[in-house]
Amino acid sequence: MAQHRLEQILINLARRYAPELVPVTWLEPGDYTGRLSELATALADYNVLIMAGIVPPERAADPATQVANWVQSYVRLYDTLARALFPSFAQISAFYADYEQPPIVFLRGAATPVILVLARTIAPYVAARQGSGTVSDFELTGIMESVLDELEAGDLPRDQLRQLRDDSAAQLRQLLGSVVRQHRLTNPKPALARAFGLQESADADWARSGGDTLTMPMPPESPSPTNAPAPPPDVLPEQDRFVPTSAPEAPDNPFGASIPIFFDPNARGKRPPPVPDLPENPS
Repeated sequence: MAQHRLEQILINLARRYAPELVPVTWLEPGDYTGRLSELATALADYNVLIMAGIVPPERAADPATQVANWVQSYVRLYDTLARALFPSFAQISAFYADYEQPPIVFLRGAATPVILVLARTIAPYVAARQGSGTVSDFELTGIMESVLDELEAGDLPRDQLRQLRDDSAAQLRQLLGSVVRQHRLTNPKPALARAFGLQESADADWARSGGDTLTMPMPPESPSPTNAPAPPPDVLPEQDRFVPTSAPEAPDNPFGASIPIFFDPNARGKRPPPVPDLPENPS
């Protein structure tokens, strides 16, 4: 069941990065008595952003690439904000949370304030506004102004602050246009929930979908006989074709493969190392 799958993933992440969030009575999926959205949101305080999405069937020719592109958009937005405001904490990595389908991914970033705004503002906003028609530039700049206020970016020079806002708003628009349809796992800030009519708890979204966290069926256990008529598909095409690009590195690794980042954010803006002096010729 997807609800139990998400619970197991969240507990695994908490055990790795925030052990104090794991109840001492937790033994197996179904034991967690709190709201899973609150646990997912709390992980952001420990530099972990967890997200779930699905590739529509009509774009399922290469789902791994679509997921990587979606994650890459979040990485670029993180990099833009962290490099401008927390340049010593711009490191970030991305992973599949497990090897099951549909994909659940998580980002691990060094700049906690940026991970927090991604979890509480950007991810809920994208999940709410994807596929809702044209979103105005005014709305996007307003979202990013709110984010920059929360990140206390006001001490930047005015031109630099405006450029950061506009660059971030452009990347937010790219996220809205992502092929991957994002599901809301983390709770939005109350002001964002009021502005867009969202439930303040993502669990309410799950309840409306029938209580199944991702509302996506898993692949069947065995294929249909080759000489029988094929039944109507009950899974999305990419669920059979999508496989993370590498196997687990160790038997006790609770997570899936890393997701490639197509640029080296740590290399941008760095000066090249000095060229050492040539040795003096002996006289």
